[in-house]
Amino acid sequence: MRYDANKDGSVTIEEWKAGQQARFKRLDANGDGKLSQDELFARTPAVGNSVLPTDRQAGQQSSYFLLLDTDKDGFVTLTEFMAQTDRNFARCDLDKNGRVDTAECRQALQRKPATR
Repeated sequence: MRYDANKDGSVTIEEWKAGQQARFKRLDANGDGKLSQDELFARTPAVGNSVLPTDRQAGQQSSYFLLLDTDKDGFVTLTEFMAQTDRNFARCDLDKNGRVDTAECRQALQRKPATR
């Protein structure tokens, strides 16, 4: 698993948060402490040989950005970003033991997310 720092086969909430904070820092290309929509999706691969996202991808990206940007200022702060990552971890931690493994994540991703 990507954020399994100690390589024990599962990711704790602390490992998850550290990994997500590092991800935010990598995405923040201009180092201003907030993500524009372009920064958030700069590394998202397009379909086929296109360098641009499909209309469907662009719509999904826009919807996701709006979900993250809770104060609607046009940027995603670290606090906003981490709030979603906390929800993602909780969704994957099916047995609520504070750790997730690959099997839990796969199972969680097959379920629809809970409504907010």
